[in-house]
Amino acid sequence: MPIGLKKATPFRNGSPMKWGRNKELKDEIGEQKGDLLGDITDFKNMPLENVYSGTQDTFANVGANNRILGMTNQFAGMGNPMMGLPDQFENKQEDIGVNTKGVELAQRQFQEQSAQQLEAFKSMGMSGQQVQTMANASLKQSAMTRADIGGQEQDLKKLAAGGAERVQQMEATAKEKKMRAGFEVDKMVRQGQFDVDKLIGATELDIDKTQAEGAWKKQMAVMGGEADLQNLQLQQAQGALALQAGMLEGTQGEKASTKWYQSDRKLKHNIVLVGKSPSGLSVYNFEYKNSKFGEGVWQGVMSDEVPSEAVIQHEDGYDMVDYSKIDVNFIKIKN
Repeated sequence: MPIGLKKATPFRNGSPMKWGRNKELKDEIGEQKGDLLGDITDFKNMPLENVYSGTQDTFANVGANNRILGMTNQFAGMGNPMMGLPDQFENKQEDIGVNTKGVELAQRQFQEQSAQQLEAFKSMGMSGQQVQTMANASLKQSAMTRADIGGQEQDLKKLAAGGAERVQQMEATAKEKKMRAGFEVDKMVRQGQFDVDKLIGATELDIDKTQAEGAWKKQMAVMGGEADLQNLQLQQAQGALALQAGMLEGTQGEKASTKWYQSDRKLKHNIVLVGKSPSGLSVYNFEYKNSKFGEGVWQGVMSDEVPSEAVIQHEDGYDMVDYSKIDVNFIKIKN
């Protein structure tokens, strides 16, 4: 390993490292830091929005064209199908008359026959008793005829009464049928209206429930999006802080890993060689001519004796040594 370096590097060629090279390095580092600061600014200013803020409620218009809401009662105009049935009837047996013509004809025939017989009896010289018997027979026949007519009249009255009773029953039955039919129609109309109202009510309830659920889902989506947005904003802030922390850590690491000290021989006096480092670098005790660089006795190297990779020229024209690259420590010996 070359003298004084912790890594294999060529020795300094005797000429000091120019400040221009240092300036290029500093400029490059400055540009990188500027880019990083720009990235941090861009990251902070990156626009964020709630992607769910414009979410629409897809159920808001549910039921607008629902046919059930316009449903009507199909039985609403239904009439009584029995209304046209007659409820008054005529007693046809009321006008049936007694058949007196046949009876009167038979009576006349009997009377004529009886008269002929009486004449015959008279011509034959029959007694008054026989004639009276014949007359009595004629009277009896007349009585029987009248009884027969009376019986027919009685039968006709009974028949007319029975016909009237049946007519009343028929009229009562017809009226009852009409009444029952009207009741059934009214029942069907009411039941139909009840079913329609029930179905419409259930549909309206389902629509209200669906709309409420849709509004709730929309609200949850917007709130969830807002939470995601806040989380993104937090991540954005954390990312910016991480970038800043990384830059700060890099700067601190750069400072920690670099140990630059003024080591130009022209800045020192009372220089005394006190030994050699393991790699062969000369180690000196010295004092700074200008107390602004430090007071007291210090121990270190001379910049013109160390590898060029460990030396830079400060903008004031004097050399500085990075003691982190050599095997000598820069320490203060005496105040």
